[in-house]
Order: sequence, then C-alpha cells, then structure tokens
Amino acid sequence: MRRSGRRRLSGGTSWLGPDRRVRANGVIERFFGTLKYEHLYRAPIDDGGALAMETARFRDIYNRIRPHQALDDRTPRQAYLAT
Repeated sequence: MRRSGRRRLSGGTSWLGPDRRVRANGVIERFFGTLKYEHLYRAPIDDGGALAMETARFRDIYNRIRPHQALDDRTPRQAYLAT
C-alpha cells in the first residue's frame, strides 16, 4: 500500500490524496478562496465564535443557495440529491 505524500510540481508542492490526485487540492483551495473573498473579507470578524458562525453560514450558502457553473448552475445539494 502506498502512502499519501507531497510531490514537486512546477516549482511548488501539492498535496496528493489517497487516490493520488492533485486536482482534489485545487477544489479545496478554490472553496477557501471563495470563503475568504466572497464572505470573510467583507466585514471585520471580532472573535473565534463570530468566525465559526460566519463559516457555518457560508457553508450553508455555498451548498444550498449559491449555484455553481461546474454543476450546470445547480447547488451542490441539488447535484448530490440528483444522484
């Protein structure tokens, strides 16, 4: 059995998951980029409790309200329930 690890790609490092796919890292980076630029950077957050509340709120918006172009303008929830 091979273990997950890091591999050098074009001068940087990327995480390889158990299935040895680099692409999964890009999906997560995109999610966190969207979280930061569309939600967290819009207003100051005073403490950890407020951060947790805003992150939970964003997760709900991201999965249930916000359509995604890659999912044919459906929400992740709609795409998941359609399978």
